[in-house]
Amino acid sequence: MKLRIALMMTILLGLLLLPGSLAQDDDRPTVAVLRFGPHVSYDLIDDGFLSAILASGMVSEEEHAVLLAGEDLDGEKLRLFWSDAGFNFANTVFIVEQAIDAGADVIVTYSTPVTQAATLVTSEMDEPTPLIFTSVYDPFSAGIARSSCVKPAHVTGVEAVTPYDEIVPLLLLQDPDIQTIGTVYSATEATGRLGAEAIVAEAETLGLTVLQAGVASLADLMPAAQGLVEKGAEALLVPADLLTVAGMPALTQVGIENGIPVFHSTGNTTNDGATVGINLDSAEMQGVEISAALLDRADVLVEDGIPSFTILVQYLEALGMSQELVDMVVAEIGKLFTDDAGPDPELPPEVNAIVTQAMALQARQADIAGALADLQC
Repeated sequence: MKLRIALMMTILLGLLLLPGSLAQDDDRPTVAVLRFGPHVSYDLIDDGFLSAILASGMVSEEEHAVLLAGEDLDGEKLRLFWSDAGFNFANTVFIVEQAIDAGADVIVTYSTPVTQAATLVTSEMDEPTPLIFTSVYDPFSAGIARSSCVKPAHVTGVEAVTPYDEIVPLLLLQDPDIQTIGTVYSATEATGRLGAEAIVAEAETLGLTVLQAGVASLADLMPAAQGLVEKGAEALLVPADLLTVAGMPALTQVGIENGIPVFHSTGNTTNDGATVGINLDSAEMQGVEISAALLDRADVLVEDGIPSFTILVQYLEALGMSQELVDMVVAEIGKLFTDDAGPDPELPPEVNAIVTQAMALQARQADIAGALADLQC
């Protein structure tokens, strides 16, 4: 998935950054990357995005390192700057307007709220700034587009698909006798509302009762989740909205205090304490024994603060990485985990850099050209 996003983003940037479309006085395009807030899920997108830019020759190795460090770049061929809304919905329009004022030739947005704001602001321009989005769940219900080909001409991107029909049954895989679950979601995000609806619909087909609580801020997450537990929720399953992603430590704490597992719809929150999929450290603190059936299905497994290398290998192979590069990445990552380093709940930043560098070796213009067919309406 990360490789596909990387290829698509590079293709779209290439199509949009054509001679004559630039707002700057020279021929270097300016790209503004706007995120809702800092999080590991966006870091993964950054890795694929920046790997593709490196492979396309738009930046040098040295410039790529600057971008990987999260710094703005005034490069030889490309200007790129980062901004985020600090997980504050009120800031989304501001950072879009700021990017336009700074002369952005292309705006790249991560998340539904920022993309909604960018679509609104740019659509009011006489000559709209091209907009590329990713990490958006159901852009059609969010009002960003009516369909893949019925949309503002300057807007395009990659839809994030969350398979709730595969996620909800995991509750029964863990506990076949479970009857009532709780879902707390961001009521101010389309991703949260639609995700909660999908969870309820799927759970009802399985005979499960779903208790719901919509929240508007991070401060509301813990009391809302605790309220669901007090009403009888035997587990928490939350959608992939931005508030629950950012508030996973609070939800994990509710699970610990009440001895119930916390299921999240994206695997990258496992390092932040989500029980499934799967964090054995969180499960132990919650007094939850993960079933053998669920362990067999795990895509991510964290124990003693360290992700399973077996899962890492599967992940790298799924990205299409050659066996030689897989061996190189695993060997380099192994050097980072020393006996005296102690458990670390998150992968060291060097890990993402290693994977990024390895993926850049495999990125080829032929792959990009071959993916162009996917863009046709």
